[in-house]
Amino acid sequence: MRAKPAHPSRLGTQPRSFSNGREPAASSRQSVRSATRRRKSGVIGNLREVKIEPMHLNGAVLFVKDFQRMRDFYAGMLETRPLSEEWTDSHAVFDLNGGTFVLHAIPDDYARGIKIASPPEARERNPVKVIFAVEDVPSECSRLAARGVTMLQRPWQNPTESCDGVDPEGNVFQIARSAR
Repeated sequence: MRAKPAHPSRLGTQPRSFSNGREPAASSRQSVRSATRRRKSGVIGNLREVKIEPMHLNGAVLFVKDFQRMRDFYAGMLETRPLSEEWTDSHAVFDLNGGTFVLHAIPDDYARGIKIASPPEARERNPVKVIFAVEDVPSECSRLAARGVTMLQRPWQNPTESCDGVDPEGNVFQIARSAR
């Protein structure tokens, strides 16, 4: 998607602003200064200012070994049913207030090589942790613990702001206070 050029009336001598609040890199600063100098001298040419929009995470996909078990676990945890009506034996899409959380079955030939302990061990070295936002963290953590979910309260976590949980395959997820 291309950003819209700024309205011609905004191409005056004002310095360029960045919506993320950070200063551009040195090479970018030079080109911005150069463009600003050219605008000040009246040479606009093909220069356009564009608004830099930050990215937003729209969803996450979690690849799982035991798809049926994980679909049931997350449907209960999230208190919602998957939206997907196609590929229901390998793919589940959950709508989470505009964002999506997707479970995707790992193909059998790969899944055979994956060992899941019983009870599952928290995979602390997994490079990704999915974070679910809620209004009341202590209540949500208590609800999940009552459902039999292993909940972890880390020494560095404020219990009113976040706690971690472990799903049936050992993936660590976080329940955190909503920023809204």
